[in-house]
Amino acid sequence: MTQKVLIEDEFVEDEISISDILRKLWRRRGLILAVTLLSLGLGIIYLFSSATVKRTPVTLLVELTSIKNGKYPNGADFSPMDLKSPDVLRVLIEKYKPKDESKFGEAITVNYGSDLMLGIHESYKMQLGAKGLTTADLQKINTDYKTALDEVARRGLEITFDYQLANLTKDEGRQVANDLPRIWNDVYLKKYKVLIDPEIAEIATEPKDISLSKPTALIELSRIISAMTNGLKIITKDNRYSTIKNQEGRTAFDVLKDLDFFRNIHLLPMMAASVLKADPSSQAYAQSIRLQIDELNRNIASLDELAQQMISYQKSYDRSDQTKNKTTGDNLELSDSTLSEILKLSTQAALSDFLKDTLNSKRELSFKRSELQTEFDRLTNASNTIHNEEYTNLAEKKLSALLGSYQSLIDKIRSSATFNTRSFYTPIGNPEPFVSKWPDKSLLILALTTMMGLVFSTAIALLLPGKHQHQNPR
Repeated sequence: MTQKVLIEDEFVEDEISISDILRKLWRRRGLILAVTLLSLGLGIIYLFSSATVKRTPVTLLVELTSIKNGKYPNGADFSPMDLKSPDVLRVLIEKYKPKDESKFGEAITVNYGSDLMLGIHESYKMQLGAKGLTTADLQKINTDYKTALDEVARRGLEITFDYQLANLTKDEGRQVANDLPRIWNDVYLKKYKVLIDPEIAEIATEPKDISLSKPTALIELSRIISAMTNGLKIITKDNRYSTIKNQEGRTAFDVLKDLDFFRNIHLLPMMAASVLKADPSSQAYAQSIRLQIDELNRNIASLDELAQQMISYQKSYDRSDQTKNKTTGDNLELSDSTLSEILKLSTQAALSDFLKDTLNSKRELSFKRSELQTEFDRLTNASNTIHNEEYTNLAEKKLSALLGSYQSLIDKIRSSATFNTRSFYTPIGNPEPFVSKWPDKSLLILALTTMMGLVFSTAIALLLPGKHQHQNPR
C-alpha cells in the first residue's frame, strides 16, 4: 500500500500542470511579445526589400466626345495614330526640345481603350455564371460581349508616354501626356478642318484674280462652280447647316440657285462662243464631256444587263423550287421543308438587296449623264453664244459677288461647327508614372512570420529555467 502511494505521488509531481504553463508564459510575456514583434518586423523588412518600384510610362485615359464610330464630325476616318501625326509631334518637340527627337516619337503610344471595359468584363462574367445556359445562349453572350467591348473601347483612348526613353523628367512626362490630346485637337480643328464635309470646297480665288476673257479661265471656272455646287448640295441636305445664313442673309439653297443662274446665263454662253470660234482648249473640254457621256452610257448598259441577269436567275430559281415541291409532295419532312423555305427567303432577300443597289447606282449615273448631256448641248449650240467685253465685265462682277457669298456661307458654317464642337475629347483622371509592385501574397507572408515568431517565443519561454529551480535531496 505504501509503495502504491509513493508511485502516485511521483506521478503527480511529474505531471505537467496547464496552470503552471500559463503562469510561466505570463511571466515571460515580455519575451514573447518582443520576439513576435521582431519576427513581424523581419517580415515587413523582407516585403520592402522584395518590393520592386517599377517605372512605367505615364498613362492618361481620355473619352472621345465628338468622334463616333471611328469618324470625325465631317465623316473622315479617325485613327489613334492621328495623335502622332507629324504636325502634332512638331508642336510638342518645339515646346519640350528633347535631346533625341526620334526617341520622343517612339516614347508615345496611343491605342483605343476605356475604363468602362472593366464593367463589360464583370457583366460578361455574371452572365456566364447563370445556370441552365444552352449553346445558343453562350454564343449570344459571346457575340454581345465582343460587340459591346468593341463599341466601348472606341469611346476612349489610352495615351502612354515613356518619359525615361525621351530623357525627360517625371513632371515633363505628365505634361506631355496632357498636352498631346490638346495639341491634336487644335491642329485637326484648325488645319485639317475635320468639322464639315471635305467635299464642301473652299474657294481660294480672290476677286482681283477673276478674268473671264480667256477660254482657259472659263474652263477652270467651270471646275470651280462644279465643286461649289456639290458642296452646296451637301449643305442643303444637312439639317445642322441648311438654315445657316451668310452675311447677306442667304442660305445654301439661295446661293445654289444664284450659282445655277450664273452658270446657265453667263458661263455656258461664253464657253459656247469659245467652242464656236474653234478654240482648242474649249473644244477639248467639250470633247472630254462627250467622252464622259459615252462612258456613262456603257456603265448604265452594264448595270441594265446585270439587273436582267438577276431577274432571270430569280425567276428560274422560283420555277425550280415549285417543281421540287410538286415532286416531293407530302413525303418531305417538316424540318427539311422549313430549311428549304429559309434558304429560299434568304436567297430572295439577297437578290432583292443586290438588285436594289444596282438600280440605285443606275439612277445616279443617269442623273450624272443627264447633267453632262445638257452642258454638252449648250456648249455646242450656236444660238447660245454671247461674248463681248461689256458682257464679260458684267459676268466678272457677278462672279466676284457670288464667290464672296459662297465663302461667307462656308465661314459661317465652320464657325457654327467649331462653336458646337470645341473639343474632341475629355480627360479622365491624371497620368500616374509610378507603380509599386509588392510580392504576391504579402498578407499571407506577414501572417506566417507573425505566427512563427509567436511559436518560437513561446517555445523559448517554456524552455528557459525558472527563477527557483527544485533541488532533489541526496
